[in-house]
Amino acid sequence: MANGAELDNDELPFAAVLARQLNAGYIHVAEDASSIPHLVLQLKTAIDKIPKDNTQPVLATFLLTSLDRDLMWSTTTPKGTGFMESNPPPYNAPELVYLNGHDPLHRDWFLEYHSEELSSYRTNTTILALQQMCRFHNIQDHWAWAWTMENSVQLWPEVDTSRFYLNGKSSMKDSEFDSVKVNRRIGHPDQQQHNLMASRFANLIQQTR
Repeated sequence: MANGAELDNDELPFAAVLARQLNAGYIHVAEDASSIPHLVLQLKTAIDKIPKDNTQPVLATFLLTSLDRDLMWSTTTPKGTGFMESNPPPYNAPELVYLNGHDPLHRDWFLEYHSEELSSYRTNTTILALQQMCRFHNIQDHWAWAWTMENSVQLWPEVDTSRFYLNGKSSMKDSEFDSVKVNRRIGHPDQQQHNLMASRFANLIQQTR
């Protein structure tokens, strides 16, 4: 899932483009700056939004972001630099915090608790949980690494990579992905790159039916 940060209002993230190509309904639950563990909450939200009388197949696309992100609930850890003016800690009840190693307000957490071992553990257990949730709810799941290939993480043999883009051995970000970008003024993928991701997911869905 990708929220389409920096896209213009009349542009669409890849999953919305994919839904149009498949002539399907679309449930958008992605959020900026979220993490792989947050995908569990996004999927739960999406499941709650599926119409109770739906009889059509349900597909989910998971775009796996950097491992150096995490989440926690806290009354004292800031939600992030962008929230300090409108919603600074302490909080009356635990708030969901999107931990980002690039945010100076989260630096202490990454120095004290973050490790490659924790990232590997959370990535594998999250993917396994998502795959089981999809099986339970009869959802066809499809996967891709996003902008970097996480070679440092060994996926456990229990993780099914048969519905991963290129079996999980490569990310979406390759020479073709870089070459199609038109809007060089933004750091996130532009519309042409979202279109390419949609096309690649469409091919993956066709190949794994």
